[in-house]
Amino acid sequence: MKTILFVQNNWITFKMATHFLKKSYNVKHANNCQVGLEKIITHQPNLIVLELNLPDVGFQTLIEDYPKQIRKLTLVPLIALSPMPWKHLQEHHGFNGHINKPINPQELIRTIARFT
Repeated sequence: MKTILFVQNNWITFKMATHFLKKSYNVKHANNCQVGLEKIITHQPNLIVLELNLPDVGFQTLIEDYPKQIRKLTLVPLIALSPMPWKHLQEHHGFNGHINKPINPQELIRTIARFT
């Protein structure tokens, strides 16, 4: 079973996503980027769903400071009124796709299936 790591700090969003994905995927959670990095190393997920606006180190620090662990993984950001346009994120940070917030269950399942 493939593993998906959600790096985001909203427990309700994570539980809702887990509800729709748990039959097909092993779903892990990290509530900040530091824990996310630790789980990337220990669980080696197939896909990372990454909240862009976490209160600790931002996603830019995570993907720029740890390129060996991160660059080879599939990254899909959660986007909710992000100050950066999606095209910029894709071009400059290597994101493979995105999931809009609030999460639409069909979009979530479709996007996850596309990249796993």
